[in-house]
Amino acid sequence: MEMPDDKLLRKKGVADMLGFSRHTLGRIMKRDPTFPRFIELSPGIKMVRVREVRAWLLRKELEAREKSTHAQNEPN
Repeated sequence: MEMPDDKLLRKKGVADMLGFSRHTLGRIMKRDPTFPRFIELSPGIKMVRVREVRAWLLRKELEAREKSTHAQNEPN
């Protein structure tokens, strides 16, 4: 089932969407300053919009393709 872009997700939902464990998601959030920031809706309730996670993932895919293309074009 497709999730609407405006849907809000908690960490577990984001981890499930990306196919990560919550532990791996936590490491990514710590290490990658470009990962979308969760907003605190009330104490203990932090969420992020699906569209922000999708945009981050798309940027990562494009970066990976660029690096791959660049590496293939480098002379040996």
